[in-house]
Amino acid sequence: MYAIVEATWAVRGTTVHFTLHTPYSPIAQMILAGLAIAAGVACWATRRRTAQPGRMAIRGVLVLATPVLAMGAAGLPGYFVTLASGSGLESATGLAHVLLSSALTALLVLVALSYRRRLAGWRLPALRAEAHGRP
Repeated sequence: MYAIVEATWAVRGTTVHFTLHTPYSPIAQMILAGLAIAAGVACWATRRRTAQPGRMAIRGVLVLATPVLAMGAAGLPGYFVTLASGSGLESATGLAHVLLSSALTALLVLVALSYRRRLAGWRLPALRAEAHGRP
């Protein structure tokens, strides 16, 4: 969903503010959309057992995508304060971008933690067998 929204905004030329006076360029929005698609593919791939190169690729995408997409969520406290104080909304697209970035970042962190724990569990039976002298 994040990728679709970002790509739509980029194609339509919708102004999405990174900071108060600095909007995202359409190229940056397309890069973020592509990174979100890569992260989605990596999340889908975590459901399967893969060889070492596949695990490295999944880890690499998750390690790269999570902080980059989390930067978009950095404005969430500012929007919260603005809305809580009743000052009014500065940018509806900016708020939508921050909320989508926050949700995507939270999901990526949860997937990465789950994947790491699952990999540790996959290796655990082999380590237990070695500890008991079994091949």
